[in-house]
Amino acid sequence: MRRFATIGLTCGLVMIFTTTPIKVAMARTEVTAGTSQIDTQVSDERHSAGWVPTQKQLRAALLRTSDLPRGFREVAVDSGSIDGLEKGCPIMGEEPAGPVTGEAHRILADTRKTVVVSETLAQMSNATARKTFAQFSRIATQCRSFSFQSSVMGIVSVTITPIKMRKLGAGTAAMRIKADTDDIDPIYVNSVLVRHNGTLIFLEHVARQAVSRKITERYAALAYKKVRIRW
Repeated sequence: MRRFATIGLTCGLVMIFTTTPIKVAMARTEVTAGTSQIDTQVSDERHSAGWVPTQKQLRAALLRTSDLPRGFREVAVDSGSIDGLEKGCPIMGEEPAGPVTGEAHRILADTRKTVVVSETLAQMSNATARKTFAQFSRIATQCRSFSFQSSVMGIVSVTITPIKMRKLGAGTAAMRIKADTDDIDPIYVNSVLVRHNGTLIFLEHVARQAVSRKITERYAALAYKKVRIRW
């Protein structure tokens, strides 16, 4: 689950607990903030369940700034400054259950409000996707409460609880993560995984206050829709 299950949490920790610079990604062609071109970009090609998307097609299916409220920008965050998380919860450090044939990732952030929406699309076989989905689903029960030592932040305490969200695709699993230190207010993460055949949609919604389940569910539904209409 490494890279997939932890990147949004890691980026949130970087933004809040450290002084690591947040780089705004190069501007891309967008529409007016808050309006999505999703319905006008539906491919004329409807693909079978066995069809495998290319890297470019995975990238095109990711959420972008025009899908979210005004103020979000694509950012690049150096997550290498956070260490120790996977030692506290070993299942978060596990590799996916089989080969990953394609992957695309995007981090969108409203830095004024310290809110992050991180999304990763990972392509694999249907069998591998099912097994990897099961791995993710076990995190909330195997790592309900733990601490880890970070060379940057000191001791970070983490609690994880499962949350219910409406089913999307072949399956949806979600959990709420709270992480804090002795010196700084906690951050909150709603982490969601949706399976669509061999495509796994990992979405993490991070903020400095409790994250709305309904808003996270809305973002997850949109992320799933952008994948479903393409393949």
